[in-house]
Amino acid sequence: MSRRDYKLLEQHAVNYPHANEQLVKATAEYPYAYRITTQDSTAYYQERGYRYVLMHNSFNSFVNGTFRGSGSNPSSPTMVDLYLKDLSNGDKYIVDDFSETFVYYYKGLVVMLLKRIHKQFGK
Repeated sequence: MSRRDYKLLEQHAVNYPHANEQLVKATAEYPYAYRITTQDSTAYYQERGYRYVLMHNSFNSFVNGTFRGSGSNPSSPTMVDLYLKDLSNGDKYIVDDFSETFVYYYKGLVVMLLKRIHKQFGK
């Protein structure tokens, strides 16, 4: 493991508890049934009738080692998509894009989703 990877994991351990608190509070405004879960539990919920999962590319890039985040060149941060993935066919519906440096800003990500829902469905 490189020094940079170790530093990213260290930052993740510090950041994720606060981010998860933000997520729990922000999703209280979500108008549909939902579950906050881990990516490896997606199949479990798919089998129980859940149709969509809210994702952003940083979830995968952190796992596969391509995450750039705040360690990247600040003048050109990596932009990633926030999207809903249809579990029945794999289709992705882009909600918005944002700088990967905001990967732990779940409150803002849920706000993006809520704005899109309100615009499209009036909820």
